[in-house]
Amino acid sequence: MTDDVLTHRARIEEQVGGRTLIDALAGTATAYADEAAYSDKHDVPEGETWRTLTGARPGSWRSTSRGR
Repeated sequence: MTDDVLTHRARIEEQVGGRTLIDALAGTATAYADEAAYSDKHDVPEGETWRTLTGARPGSWRSTSRGR
């Protein structure tokens, strides 16, 4: 590895501070619990354009009629 790569790696490891990806995802879900985390158009009811999952209610879809 080059010194440049090792320098970048050291910076990243310093910022991460031993946290895992799951720690980061959990923190994001908590911080933005009421925001849309994921939206798609799969199997949405008639007249609805999106279904959305928030961080506050993982596993609970809510339909929205916001167009795109």
